[in-house]
Amino acid sequence: MPPLTEPAAISLHALYLAERVLHRLVSEDRTLVIGGGSVGLLAALFLHSHGCKEILLCDTNPLLRETVFRTGCCEVFDPEIKPVNLNDSLELVVDAVGIEASRRMEIRAVRHGGVMMHIGLQQSTGDCDFRKIILAEITIIGTYTYTHTDLEVALKILHSGALGDLSWVEERPLSEGASAFSNLNDGCSVAPKIILNPKI
Repeated sequence: MPPLTEPAAISLHALYLAERVLHRLVSEDRTLVIGGGSVGLLAALFLHSHGCKEILLCDTNPLLRETVFRTGCCEVFDPEIKPVNLNDSLELVVDAVGIEASRRMEIRAVRHGGVMMHIGLQQSTGDCDFRKIILAEITIIGTYTYTHTDLEVALKILHSGALGDLSWVEERPLSEGASAFSNLNDGCSVAPKIILNPKI
């Protein structure tokens, strides 16, 4: 599905960067994805397709949580109601939100020698527990975009069906563009990704 290629390439590129510094194969890691939008959900789907057996994903939006849950790729929870075994327990945390609260959560969740992968860009400032990052030898990686190869690989994977049912993508007429952006911004869309089609 070409409209998903860019967010898929972003997620794939982030996981490639994380794999370079993880001490074990990603399939052996316990992972957390913060954010159930298109980039976060695609990161979870890629992790699942790579054989990662323990994937957690959290989002504050109950509509997105339900959509992610239906994919069956991961365990889904509300970050306001955290699992009891979350602290210092994850090899990889992917922050696809990028706010102070998500950064605080990932620092608490990542274990000694783990990796924090930053994709989200919502806030540039906020508290950060550098003491834990230093003492626990945590690797922080920021990623913004992707390579041409990432785009090609992402497109092939999407086309192969390896990410499962992609019916969570919603298609609307181009004339509904303003309402689509409003729905996404207000958190009242069940779709992490809305495609605007000028032909319908």
